[in-house]
Amino acid sequence: MSKLRTLCSALMVTAVEKIRDWRWKARLRGCYDSAKTIQTWTTQRELRELYRLAASCPPGATAVEIGSYLGASTIYLAAGLKQVHGRLVCVDTWNNETMPEGERDTFEEFERNISRLRDRIVPVRKRSEELTQQDIGAEVDFVFIDGEHSYEAVRRDFECILPMLSARALVAFHDSTYGEFPGVSRFIGETLARGQWFLAGNVGGLTCIRRGPLPWPRESDELCPIGLQAQWHCPMSRSDVKVSVIIPCYNHGATLREARASVEQARNANAVKVIIVDDGSSDAETTRILNEVAEAGHCVVPQPNRG
Repeated sequence: MSKLRTLCSALMVTAVEKIRDWRWKARLRGCYDSAKTIQTWTTQRELRELYRLAASCPPGATAVEIGSYLGASTIYLAAGLKQVHGRLVCVDTWNNETMPEGERDTFEEFERNISRLRDRIVPVRKRSEELTQQDIGAEVDFVFIDGEHSYEAVRRDFECILPMLSARALVAFHDSTYGEFPGVSRFIGETLARGQWFLAGNVGGLTCIRRGPLPWPRESDELCPIGLQAQWHCPMSRSDVKVSVIIPCYNHGATLREARASVEQARNANAVKVIIVDDGSSDAETTRILNEVAEAGHCVVPQPNRG
């Protein structure tokens, strides 16, 4: 009986995966298989969330990608924008200066990879600090920042695009996890602390912030494949949340784990949203636990230590 149950479970998983692939092939309109072969540091889960965010933009939206590399994320963004008749401006030197394999000209490879969605994509071959309003041509509704990951570079990318953003703009940062790229998480924390930007959520190493306290983009189960409902971890964007529990943290990771376990044991735990605000923890164990908590689906808000 247990073998039959295991077999049925495996068949169900296979069927769900096949349906999921079929739906994504339909969405990416002939680009799905080729996109899967493009070298990228963005996970499938993050790529699909980028599609959902782009498809949730206002009609006729303009989005900007800073750091396009070989075009995997570009394809998902452009395919999402196509649903709302939007367009994507890609800003990169395509000289590969910050990639681990070393410098080389990748522009021709990028152009080949995005060819099926070329009508939605405007490449701008320059550095972000050289970007002008004329390069963009409209207010920007959504930005994906995935260039150099030092604190100074992330800040520069954000400040360069800031004057061009619309009133309800959404900005996503890649590689925002604590251990690998502390400059990204530090900048996000400082920006949130000023009170003009709000956390929209995180998926994997993708963290998103938005202007204004209203929840945007809208949730849309229709846009999500079976078994992959998008989870931007924001208390305001989930209708099932009844209580938000905010847990402050500074080092002492073991205590954080106990606090999380206590919340998860609560009655109707699914209606509870856990938000962990980290005050610049510095010890390795706490950093590891914060990453573990984020991967489990809880919201982690980093900010610099203020004493």
